Amino acid sequence: MSQSDTILEKKDMLKLDTVSGGKTVESMQIIEKNNASNDVMPQLDHTTFSSQIFWLIVSFSILYFIISRICVPSIMEVRINRKEKIDRDLDRADRFKEESVQIKDEYESFIKSSNVDAGKIVDEASISSDNKIENQIKEIEESTSKKILEAEENIEKLRQKAVDEISTFSADLSIRIVEKISGVKISEKKALEAINNNK
Repeated sequence: MSQSDTILEKKDMLKLDTVSGGKTVESMQIIEKNNASNDVMPQLDHTTFSSQIFWLIVSFSILYFIISRICVPSIMEVRINRKEKIDRDLDRADRFKEESVQIKDEYESFIKSSNVDAGKIVDEASISSDNKIENQIKEIEESTSKKILEAEENIEKLRQKAVDEISTFSADLSIRIVEKISGVKISEKKALEAINNNK
């Protein structure tokens, strides 16, 4: 109630007081008491302290029960689940890291062994090819030397045959010439001996 309303109410009471002959003074005092009690905030009214304290205790008890039995356990469960998930993820990450390191080591050792094996294969191939080349060269040299010896023998045989044929032809020609010139007949054997002695 505002102050102007209170003033208007007092004026009305005074009018009533004059009309009713002073009976309104008591009613005026009751209204003033009511106005005085209305001017105080209800929370600070000492007459309602006990009920306020009771409901405060009840409200906080209910709130404490809800928080301690419903909210806190669900929050703790979420927190525990989250921590477990983070721990699992960290464990998986560690496992993956160890596996990747192991795979990397295996890959590097495989590359090294492959390089060693490739080097051995190249060395063996070069050695075997060198051996094959040397063997082929030896075979070629041997076959060439055999063919050269055979050719020299054939040449020597042909030369000897040619020499024999020439000697025979020369002896025959000599016999004819001597026979025509001197009329003496010489044997082929003597003619060949004479030709061979003149060589």
